[in-house]
Amino acid sequence: MSRFNFHFRNLCGSPYQGGDVIFSRDGNSVFSPVGNRVSEVDLVNGRCRTLDLQARVNISRLSISPRGDLLLAIGETGQTLLVNLSRGVVTHRFNISGGALKAGGKSSKNSLVKKPNIASAIFSPDGSHFAVGVGKEVQVWQVPDKPYPEYSAFMLLRSYTGFREEVTCVDWSPNGLFIAAGSKDLSVRVFSFPQVEGFVPISLTGSKEKIVNVRFSSDSKHLLIFGKDGLLLNWYLLYHTKDEFSLEHSDWNRNVQPKLLSKHSLKQANLRKVVCATTQRDTGMIAVGYSSGVFALYSGVPETGFATHIENGFDKDQKIEFSELELLQSLSCSSSSLTSISINSSGEWIALGSSESGSLIVWEWQSETHVLKQQGHSLDLSCLAFSPDGRLVVTGGDDGKVKVWHTSSGFCNVSFNDHEAAITGVTFAGNKSDVVVSSSLDGTVRAFDLKRYRCFRVLTAESDTRQFSCVAVDIWGDLVAAGAQDNFEIYIWSLRTGNILEILTGHEGPVSSLAFSPTRGILASVSWDATMHLWDIYSRGGTGKRSGDSLESLKLSKDAVSVAFRPDGRELAVSSIDGQIWFWDVDSAQVIGTIEGRRDASYGRSVTSLTRAGTENFFSCICYSPDGKFLLAGSNSKYCCVYYTPSLGLLKRFSICENRSIDGTLDKLNSKYLSEEGVPLSLIEDWDSQDEEYFERRRMDEEYLPGQSLMTSKRKKVFRIRTREVKFSPTGAMFAVVTTEGLILFSSEDSFVFDPVDLQVDATPENALYLYQNKAYSSAVIIGLRLNDQTLLETFLNGIAMEDISDVIAQIPTKYFCRLLTFLVCRLDSDVHLVDNLFWIRNLLHLQLREALKQDASQVLNLLKSARLRISRYKDTLLKITTENTHILEYLISMKDLNSL
Repeated sequence: MSRFNFHFRNLCGSPYQGGDVIFSRDGNSVFSPVGNRVSEVDLVNGRCRTLDLQARVNISRLSISPRGDLLLAIGETGQTLLVNLSRGVVTHRFNISGGALKAGGKSSKNSLVKKPNIASAIFSPDGSHFAVGVGKEVQVWQVPDKPYPEYSAFMLLRSYTGFREEVTCVDWSPNGLFIAAGSKDLSVRVFSFPQVEGFVPISLTGSKEKIVNVRFSSDSKHLLIFGKDGLLLNWYLLYHTKDEFSLEHSDWNRNVQPKLLSKHSLKQANLRKVVCATTQRDTGMIAVGYSSGVFALYSGVPETGFATHIENGFDKDQKIEFSELELLQSLSCSSSSLTSISINSSGEWIALGSSESGSLIVWEWQSETHVLKQQGHSLDLSCLAFSPDGRLVVTGGDDGKVKVWHTSSGFCNVSFNDHEAAITGVTFAGNKSDVVVSSSLDGTVRAFDLKRYRCFRVLTAESDTRQFSCVAVDIWGDLVAAGAQDNFEIYIWSLRTGNILEILTGHEGPVSSLAFSPTRGILASVSWDATMHLWDIYSRGGTGKRSGDSLESLKLSKDAVSVAFRPDGRELAVSSIDGQIWFWDVDSAQVIGTIEGRRDASYGRSVTSLTRAGTENFFSCICYSPDGKFLLAGSNSKYCCVYYTPSLGLLKRFSICENRSIDGTLDKLNSKYLSEEGVPLSLIEDWDSQDEEYFERRRMDEEYLPGQSLMTSKRKKVFRIRTREVKFSPTGAMFAVVTTEGLILFSSEDSFVFDPVDLQVDATPENALYLYQNKAYSSAVIIGLRLNDQTLLETFLNGIAMEDISDVIAQIPTKYFCRLLTFLVCRLDSDVHLVDNLFWIRNLLHLQLREALKQDASQVLNLLKSARLRISRYKDTLLKITTENTHILEYLISMKDLNSL
């Protein structure tokens, strides 16, 4: 850790804030935007990671190329990122512009220009182009074919116009010849790409409310239009091609004719408007999300003979069919409106996102079970703590929830909702990784058991309810201390009995921070009265009475906000609101050094600030590294500072956020985003009488009492970047930061580590084949694992007899267990050599599972979950086949008996 080479690892605890939720091409992973980042959840292996990339603003649109190697992420203002998914890096950046709308309708100098609405983006079937709705037009861009950055890599090929209102949805036909786009003007226009001479864009109408989505069928001849009122229109596109089967040589004006086949109602009783909808082209299933938080799954549009009549030209007197689709399943996912819905490639899983509740759900509709149900803190995070082994991170939020996260998988293991007010502090009980203690403004300190997942101790004051602002537990896990912010006292409890041992008095202001010495029974407390007290806890009587004498009482220059002990217990650091960090010697109670950190903790300029960015700030939280050489400090800015304690010098500033949608991330503001009066345009609410939101708020005004109106007092949330807690992992390989965006993890561990011990001179494919031919199977497999050569391993495992498998596995070192098990689990995707593969897995688990769990339990458990999921699929398939075969055999036997009679 001498070089302090930490890098971004993951983002946890941040709720889903809106945008597209999509599946990967294989259907095993789901992608969703998290602020200005993108999160990927591996549903098979049980891992969640956030890609190490940042856009300038919040990301709203996502799309994956047909080959599954590229991800297109578009921000709210049009900034676009092209990401290489295999490496997780951004290859190209550019801005999509156009389609700007004037507010009000009158063009004047003071007219405000709205940001263009970015509708859904989609790749072409061959992956060479993508289409995106921008304002009142649809733009088609060419995707760069080079994997490295280049100047002006993207090229705008064509812009399709003709809409009177903003475009809401875009879809590309599977044959790559049509682009359909829906708009707020209740129409859908179908364009051709590439443009063919003589083709006139087709305009389809019939919806009574805004178009929610448009989807082509697998044969590109049916177009489904979803309206907000729950009306589904099934259009048929009739066109004929010549012998060359190329639409470029056909007569578009004569041969392309749209015809409305049928209408279907998706509106159910007690449900509100349709807000999102999609289809699964292979199976034809339709998934619909409603504004009431309910989603419904319907069977496909039934096939009729109407299309055949149209092909033959006998459709003049045919009536339009109107019916309701067959409802397969309905589920209430949230009390809030759904935002996005998606179906994976196999049609088994459905992904649902709700921005109002911040939840992301993946539902398996056949078994009616949750594959994924993640919900971050609904309000800001306030505190965090690492477990003694560094595998778990516990967080507390202003929503009163305590959540436990796994650092390797990124998932939330358990959530406690016992508190009734904001959480102010969390910590583990000494060296116990299964006990978490939290303090809250509801006047309680609670202890949670992570083995039984319950609250087993509630600590309160004697009589009156107090608001506890901080909590600390001694290194042995026996004593719990909490500071109050209303009566300025410190309460000491016994965690075993729950009784109050002592009440410490002496502070004249709210207690802001507490810390126990790692080596002795000394408690340090700081307060807003500009003092720091050192208490010798174990030398006191523990009578439960109030006591005002402390071991030391040290005066500071300003109010103190945070205190931390060095791991050896001989030094402590205190942060005050004047930007100073004071270093004290515990034995002599003398100041041994200070850090002037006002400029290091400077914050960016706010949109409401009429002056320059703030140059004077203070560190609200500090923490020592496990070796005591570094001090990590966080403030109300986008930076975290790392100081080298022997020289008290600034070592590095980490940028935790580059999201311009959050206030305070810019040091300078651009004057073009200010009005003539100097007011930021983002804070000006301009009601357009033609906006849908205008009519919605007028309708809601009628439900309010007289004098209440939403039209004149709309409140807009403006989030400001700040850091509320920083902590180092006890192992020193990671540190975490609690920010406005969520829990950000920084790690010094690299995924790709060069190990020269495994690479020897004889580790070559030729030598591995030579050993395999001479029946030295174990040595050949080990070389294949070192080289990670899939072809060699496939050859070796197929050629080894079943009676030799156990002997080969017994000679393979345990450090190759995860690599070999990963290869065997991936082989389960193919039906070839299924019995041999299962035999390999069973022997590997029988011989080496116990030792492998001691080395890396989390990775082994994830691989076992993946293997179990794949094996269960084979079990269901084989059970279905054997059941059908049993019935067939019974039928054949009965027929034989009948023939004999």
